[in-house]
Amino acid sequence: MAKTFTATWLGDEDPYRQVIYEGSVRFIKGEPTKVPEDLAFNGIPWSRKIRNNPMFAVDEKADVIESEEAEQPEESGTERAALKAELRARGEDVKGNPSVETLRNRLAALDA
Repeated sequence: MAKTFTATWLGDEDPYRQVIYEGSVRFIKGEPTKVPEDLAFNGIPWSRKIRNNPMFAVDEKADVIESEEAEQPEESGTERAALKAELRARGEDVKGNPSVETLRNRLAALDA
């Protein structure tokens, strides 16, 4: 049985790119993918290429890169977008798709 390792593509600055291909391996943003240890890309073993690439997490769960431009277009100009912007301006990390109530509570906790 071929030896493999698990790598997760964390994403890049393009918020709409969800899939990439590196060699013969398909990576879906944020999903762990089994990569053959002996697979080579341009003469470089995958284990070295992937392990040294900051866009990948290897054999561990990591946070997917969230881009500020990744906000849904319909969210622009809403209370949710304004709350997210305020939290980011205060140095808070806003990930996922929290509810307006959650965002309000986080902002209130900063003011307390």
